[in-house]
Amino acid sequence: MPMYDFECVKCQGITTRFRKIDERNQELICPCGSAMYLAILSAPFAAVQPEAHYVCPVTGKQITSWRERKNSFAEHDLIDANEFGMTTGKKARLKKKAERQEIAKTYLPPDLKDSLKKMGTGNADPQSNFQVE
Repeated sequence: MPMYDFECVKCQGITTRFRKIDERNQELICPCGSAMYLAILSAPFAAVQPEAHYVCPVTGKQITSWRERKNSFAEHDLIDANEFGMTTGKKARLKKKAERQEIAKTYLPPDLKDSLKKMGTGNADPQSNFQVE
């Protein structure tokens, strides 16, 4: 949404507002009570993402676009410093999750272990107590 400057007719107060293009000519009311009208006080501006100007640390090749930089990082197994904390944190979480899953595979509640001891050879390992033939 573009920004527009409005100027008060009475007190010459100026304010800047975001407005839809089709609403830009609608007047505002100044705190002094007078009408404010659209005023061209500054040149229009737009934000444009700059191209990446980067030198690959592995090959020394000049990289001039974000896509080329992304491909270079993937090709040479590089990590962006901005993504480093997120990547290592994610790896640590996945490692802990895998450890918990391994523990869960071998875990038996205490009452089930007691029942298995009473039923079988005294071993609480269900795989050694029951053999499927």
